[in-house]
Amino acid sequence: TKTLIALIIFLLFILVPDLIPRLLNKPQAQKYLFIIFAGFVIESYRFILVSYFQSIEKFFVRALINIGTFSFRLISILCLIDLSVTNVRVIGMFIAFSGLPVIILYSHKLLGFIKVLVRSTNERVVFKEMLSYGRWIVLAAIPIQLMTRLDFFMVTHYSSLEDMGLYSSAVQMISFFSYIPFTIGTVFLPKLSKCKDFAVIRSYVKKNILMGIPITLFIALVIPLTKYIVLLLLGEKFLGSSFFFQVLLMAFIFTYWTTVLGTVIYSIGKSKVMAVGAYIQLIVFLGLSLSIAPHIGINGIVWSKVLANASYLSLVIIYLYRSIFSKKALTGANRND
Repeated sequence: TKTLIALIIFLLFILVPDLIPRLLNKPQAQKYLFIIFAGFVIESYRFILVSYFQSIEKFFVRALINIGTFSFRLISILCLIDLSVTNVRVIGMFIAFSGLPVIILYSHKLLGFIKVLVRSTNERVVFKEMLSYGRWIVLAAIPIQLMTRLDFFMVTHYSSLEDMGLYSSAVQMISFFSYIPFTIGTVFLPKLSKCKDFAVIRSYVKKNILMGIPITLFIALVIPLTKYIVLLLLGEKFLGSSFFFQVLLMAFIFTYWTTVLGTVIYSIGKSKVMAVGAYIQLIVFLGLSLSIAPHIGINGIVWSKVLANASYLSLVIIYLYRSIFSKKALTGANRND
């Protein structure tokens, strides 16, 4: 999928080189398109490598790839600072290609896997199943990516640049918490995908609920303290972002549980359900934002995000209960019954 997207973008660059600058209404952007494209391809294949090693539970190698990419990027930035480079194209080129050494270093592992996949009949059958499973993940990625950008667009449209800056700073602070569900999903999905026994899967859900309760309580306790956290981390000028930080923490609680419980749904091969949930979340967000924001501004957008995240979680809980914990599910011994 990544290769196909890269080829489509490359063909657009070749056949209609001025298309993207024209759509953006920024003719000066054309000279940076190659750098952006190169960075996209390199980062895409880094993601594929990371996903491959995650799937075979090689978490140490996965960590080495991420650390290596960060280290090369940091070295590139330090070199640019030392050389006092100010040319935007040169800076962009250094950063875009900084991930390439790590990809070259580990790519032989992935190539070996692809060779086995092509030569073996059984592996080709598995590959077809992967494509069937993966298409829903790709479809889900569209609304998920839109959700990470639409709120910024709508905040910019319905409020001042000052409010936009305050909202952006709150989003950056939330990013510290986002690693919690991401880490849980990264570690448990490969292990859970191998499990056929629903009793074990139910045990996983119960254990993660017990683990998630103190995390949720911790975040709930942070909410009243956001004013002091903003003051400590960002200073008095950004105190106005404490309200957005509070509401986004509420939204994060829903996201946390969606990720933890959604891992189970992915593991039993129901990625379609998660894709449907992602589109429901997007529709709820757009519907509420467009209805409320014209009347109460940025606050309506932020609360719309909370309710949209809650709608996604509701679908996950309902489906998980019916599939794993309902009386009908309890009568089955495993996921193939």
